[in-house]
Amino acid sequence: SQAETLLVQTGTLLVEEALHPGAMVATGNAGRHAAPWGVYPCAGDDEWCVVTVRDDGDWRRLRGALGDPRWAADPDLACAAERIARRAEIDARLAAWTRDRSPRALTAILQAAGVPAGFMQRPTELEHDPHLEARDVFRTFAMPDGSPRTIENAPFRADHMSPLDAIYAL
Repeated sequence: SQAETLLVQTGTLLVEEALHPGAMVATGNAGRHAAPWGVYPCAGDDEWCVVTVRDDGDWRRLRGALGDPRWAADPDLACAAERIARRAEIDARLAAWTRDRSPRALTAILQAAGVPAGFMQRPTELEHDPHLEARDVFRTFAMPDGSPRTIENAPFRADHMSPLDAIYAL
């Protein structure tokens, strides 16, 4: 299933490279058609947040979330092409801002402003994630000795099927 996901995500890239050999250039975490777009450091040890500015509207909303600093108000940065050209500068300034905020607080600030963002989670944090809890992603399962174990629920809900039947239906 991981390979299938990867192929679906890279299909358009493979076609683009086939039609225009040499078009594919490695950009790491950066977006190819927009900036800023990447993984930024947050307060704490090894804490991170993804920020994705897809277009000029996202850029205006990000500027607002940042408090519209003077550097971001540069009229040249209003278009994606110039932001891509100045990616390193923007990334450094954005990282300086994100570094002082917790990943969850940063995500909340940016999402409230309409900027796509998400904090990094470790597997040990998933069980208590409010988003996943609201969707009943995990459930408690009684082991043969009676001890509780948290496991993933079925990947979908069905009105006339138990969670275990839903798992086996796949």
